Amino acid sequence: MISRTTRLLLLVMIVVASVSFVTPASAAGRRSCRATWFNVIAERGEYVDLDADGVRDDAVTGLFIEVYCPACFTLTDVYCYLVLPSGDAYLFIVTIVGTYRHVHLNVGWYNVITEPGWYRFLVYTEIECGQTTYWSADSLAFDPPTEGNPGPPLAEVLSFTATP
Repeated sequence: MISRTTRLLLLVMIVVASVSFVTPASAAGRRSCRATWFNVIAERGEYVDLDADGVRDDAVTGLFIEVYCPACFTLTDVYCYLVLPSGDAYLFIVTIVGTYRHVHLNVGWYNVITEPGWYRFLVYTEIECGQTTYWSADSLAFDPPTEGNPGPPLAEVLSFTATP
């Protein structure tokens, strides 16, 4: 005979499992494909001393987005990943509202250079147009020296330039 606690636990597991398979109606008709009408390029990765603490334990990464033809977008999500040699990663998300032809974006990563080896900057960009999400991605690697304990990691947009 199954105890009341076991039956209740099974019921909760069934409800949780059924809820996890539900797809929102707004996402049901959406599809995703690699963009041919825009491109993102990871163009800069270097170590610096952004916070003037005397230690070059910060990084600056840069990216460039180019739109080749007019499209029906007003929102761009830019996912910037800084992957450490150990495989640990930091994520910084920038949302651009509006249309543009070119974007240059520099991101400052404070206190993130914590281990020796090659760091990787990955950028993944999504633009929704109608019922389709278009994407583009790029990456680069750089090898900064490391010095001491840098403090807590932070990230911010250092510069943003868009041209219509």
